[in-house]
Amino acid sequence: MRAIVWKTLLLSGMCLLLVACSSSLRPPTEPTAVTASAVEVQVSPDEAPPDQQPPVSSEATGEVQERGVIRDHRTQLGTFAPTQKTPSSGQLSVQPFVPAVVPNPPAFGSLPGDFAIRSYLKNTPFTARDGGHHSIDAVITVPTVIGPNQRFRLATVQPDYATIQTSGGYFISAVGGLGGAPNTTQGVQTELMTPQRDIALFRIDGPSAAGTFTIKTYDGHFLTALGGGGKATNAFHTDAVQAKTWEYFYFVKCGDLGSGYQYAIRPTGTGNVPGKGDFVSYLTAYGGGGRAQHALTAYSGLFAESRFRLIKQSDGSYALQTSNGVNYVTAVGGGGLASGDNLHSDARQVKAWEKFKIVEQPNCSYTIQTVSGFYLAVGPASSAISTRISDPNAAPSIGYNAKFELIMVGL
Repeated sequence: MRAIVWKTLLLSGMCLLLVACSSSLRPPTEPTAVTASAVEVQVSPDEAPPDQQPPVSSEATGEVQERGVIRDHRTQLGTFAPTQKTPSSGQLSVQPFVPAVVPNPPAFGSLPGDFAIRSYLKNTPFTARDGGHHSIDAVITVPTVIGPNQRFRLATVQPDYATIQTSGGYFISAVGGLGGAPNTTQGVQTELMTPQRDIALFRIDGPSAAGTFTIKTYDGHFLTALGGGGKATNAFHTDAVQAKTWEYFYFVKCGDLGSGYQYAIRPTGTGNVPGKGDFVSYLTAYGGGGRAQHALTAYSGLFAESRFRLIKQSDGSYALQTSNGVNYVTAVGGGGLASGDNLHSDARQVKAWEKFKIVEQPNCSYTIQTVSGFYLAVGPASSAISTRISDPNAAPSIGYNAKFELIMVGL
């Protein structure tokens, strides 16, 4: 009898031990998922209620019907810190996709429109006196607004050179001091009517992360803006062998943008501004595109993700293709959102929300208008982006800037 009792107690203890062990190896219970309906969505106070939104054009309305869903930027869950890291191949499955875009522009030849060339240090433009045809002080760097004599046409020449032509049809040439002692009055001339001489060939390298370029003569010397600009005489030397601040320049686009060219986009008044310092601000698509949250920022230097290929559409508007060559920038809702994720970079087709009217303004600047009629603008210190600016000229009164400069990539 005693043996039976001990066996019973021993078996009971073993059972208890097995139960305890099995409980400790059981996978933890999955937490209850939080649904979107359980999260309180905060509406930005600077957005007008739906009944106060401006009437949407028929094109924008058609776009909503065509997509079949309105992507509400306010229904995101949580807050995600912006990052430029791209998902690994194990996390992201990318299907092969060939965007329906025009072929890339030719590698060599005349570039569309004009360019304003500014010194970096003093931000003063090149001026071809009288539109060209001068040998002494032919190009100067005095402060002035951009007019015909401050606009130049560029053409690329094999293998990696460019010509710079004045509004009067003359070509800038590096004559005095080419590879030798500087000539104080003839560093550059504007006498040539054809560029068929080595002295009219320049190598333009850039842009840097600050958006600057250097200009080299045919024999490899740097073009120098004496004093960093601001000179009415003796404005240039051509004997520098090392680039410093006097050898840095901005090439700002003017006029026709062409189609298929890559540009970096920055608010006017940024870059190196005398008396204010150097503030770098370029529109940048995180990860090169493909994002619906925290997709774009203006608080960035000029990097690979800051390049956008402008594809001209049949109605004269432009699509902004991101640097990954696959996606396009989308103005969510066709524009009209003051904050939040109002720009996406995950579209793979160009529809109404991916179309922007880019119109030239004075001084080689541009406005970027969404299909709803509102304009793109950047907030104070490039901290925010709005697609709800109705009057670009009035944007500064609320601390925003709706004028942009475009820097062509690949000169």
